[in-house]
Amino acid sequence: MPLVFPDTTVLINFALCDQMELLAELVNGRASWTASVATECNDQAQDWDLPKMLDAHTIFGTPLVPNGTKEHLEITGHQAYFRQPGDGPRKHLGESETLAIIDCRRIESVFVTDDRKVPDRAVSHNVQVHCITTWDLVRLAVRTKKCTTQTAMSMREVLMGQQRVHLQHVRDPGRFVRWLLEDS
Repeated sequence: MPLVFPDTTVLINFALCDQMELLAELVNGRASWTASVATECNDQAQDWDLPKMLDAHTIFGTPLVPNGTKEHLEITGHQAYFRQPGDGPRKHLGESETLAIIDCRRIESVFVTDDRKVPDRAVSHNVQVHCITTWDLVRLAVRTKKCTTQTAMSMREVLMGQQRVHLQHVRDPGRFVRWLLEDS
């Protein structure tokens, strides 16, 4: 059974919606994260005033720390791929570290990230990981009856209000409900 690795964006989304317990229920103890994501979680919890976001430490446990030259080189390569002009030195470190650790350690995993470049990088760099979004997790929660469609709609409204919804099928309420409930 794969381990679930989060990106910081996903943690912010669930914390903004006051749904960290739902996130814990969804990963069901099969979760891990990296040191950079854990550090970003601490920083973002403070920046966004989201103390419940710190529940991620209980959900995801002791973070994995990169070690060895190969992991560090992979992190540097991934980060260079994601980096845009003006990005700070820690920008994209969480995604890069997660991909490198999953790849170098051959961890069977699912990476939950809303960064649209991550799945492309994983495929082009032959990282064996399945990438999904916050919304795929929300859909799973509805389909497995861990939350209601109304809860999913409430999460959508909160995140729309924070301008954190970029997928067209989520932005449109009718399409979103149909997508939540349709067979894939």
